[in-house]
Amino acid sequence: MINEYDSQSYLSAIGGTAYIVDSEYKINSIGHEGWNSFATTNGAPELTFEENIVGTSIFDFITGDKIKEFYKQIFSDLLSERKRSASVIINCDGPTVQRNIHLSISLLSMTNTSPYYLFQAIGVSENMRPPIDFLDKKLVHKALAALKDVPILAICSFCNLVRYPVNSNEKTGNWITGAEYYQKGGETGVKLSHTICPHCYDEH
Repeated sequence: MINEYDSQSYLSAIGGTAYIVDSEYKINSIGHEGWNSFATTNGAPELTFEENIVGTSIFDFITGDKIKEFYKQIFSDLLSERKRSASVIINCDGPTVQRNIHLSISLLSMTNTSPYYLFQAIGVSENMRPPIDFLDKKLVHKALAALKDVPILAICSFCNLVRYPVNSNEKTGNWITGAEYYQKGGETGVKLSHTICPHCYDEH
């Protein structure tokens, strides 16, 4: 494991939300100030406790097979030295905010040890907007409690467009914004399935 003092000093010295992931893709250490600020802003105060984070696989926070494959390919490219680092602009929206984040992943050089990866997320833009309820965990849980069959709403992890109607597939659905989803009568009681829309797939 990376020396806790050294990693904390390092992560605190760089901007944004920074954390280190080990060779088994488990979170090794976090930059407390940036991490806690981001978790609180996104309505997840339980993630401000280090014991709930360190030792957890990053894939516990990443849903959708396509998204997991995307990150695994990045790790593979870094290990094979095809890339020294990788970066992407992603949407990380909240119920009332539209937020773009620059995410970079770098392979840390560790002599005679297993590889570690540095994740750094820096806000690019943030704009307030009318509430998109399916991004509000509390509202979704309340709505789902009354349902027996939970509809699936596919959402792109990069641009946050959703595939309409619910339960549609790549051949039958259309990608629209969250606002358009509610304009068409979309419901809040849905389970989000994270994937990549065709446009973002071609870009990345």
